[in-house]
Amino acid sequence: MTLATLTKRIERLESRAIRVEAPAPVGLADFIESDEFADQLARVEGEAINVPHWRGWAQAVEAKRYVGLIAFRGAAKSTFAKATIAHLLRSHRAGAFEGTYYSATTKLARKHLRKLKMYVDPLARRWGWGDTTQGRALLQYQRKGAWFSYEPSGTDEAARGGHVDHMVLDDLVDPKKLTSVAEVERVLQAVKRRIIPLLKGGQTQILYCGTPLVEGDVTQFIEQNPMFTTLRLPAIVGGVPTWPERYPIEVLDDVRRMIGGKAFGAEFQLEYVAELDSFIDPVLLKACVAGVGGAE
Repeated sequence: MTLATLTKRIERLESRAIRVEAPAPVGLADFIESDEFADQLARVEGEAINVPHWRGWAQAVEAKRYVGLIAFRGAAKSTFAKATIAHLLRSHRAGAFEGTYYSATTKLARKHLRKLKMYVDPLARRWGWGDTTQGRALLQYQRKGAWFSYEPSGTDEAARGGHVDHMVLDDLVDPKKLTSVAEVERVLQAVKRRIIPLLKGGQTQILYCGTPLVEGDVTQFIEQNPMFTTLRLPAIVGGVPTWPERYPIEVLDDVRRMIGGKAFGAEFQLEYVAELDSFIDPVLLKACVAGVGGAE
């Protein structure tokens, strides 16, 4: 048997395997609530997590091109973004698909994508994808006739848009620089002048995940931008917690006492404030969220 004949035979076998393993189409909202994803979520996070607001978020993402999730700390925004990318990989059938995960720094964006690979890798193999990750791309898969890549980028670099298929904007302000007015303004200008404008005329979908920092920040820009459909999720509405299984009112009251009323208003009730010096140490905030098992 010649090498060419053997190669063709292997390709035929691989093609048949992919056709058998390629999953049936399913919408994002149903995928997020499926046992398929829930089981993997439990493996990565160490526990089963039921997030009641994810279905509404997913339905908005399915219906709109630009979506902004303005939600309290610990509302599992970043985890939802990872579920969205996993669904894109599951759904992609042919040709090249490219995405970019923007964070405050490329290092932070890579951290997000490393976590994403923990969710995706076992599922990708089941869906017929081979992991071809190399170099800068932290998420790169291939199967016959189809390629999928998702790369990290930071607003600390020469942030720029591009004709990618999908983009996540998450953790855009460096948590070590939350008290810097210059940093907040720099991120806002990066999004307004260099990332979003270059997408005009394309078909890029954008998912923004944020919590208010200060009046005039990038979260407020997204919320006031008519291009975006924004969904607000404060921790408490009308005296009732919006995620009572994870954040009952007693826990939220404890957090309020720990971080103070101003910080709680911004971080958990989505109230824009005028001064950045009202913000708490991000290490303390992270400890508060982790203390009640919050996913971000």
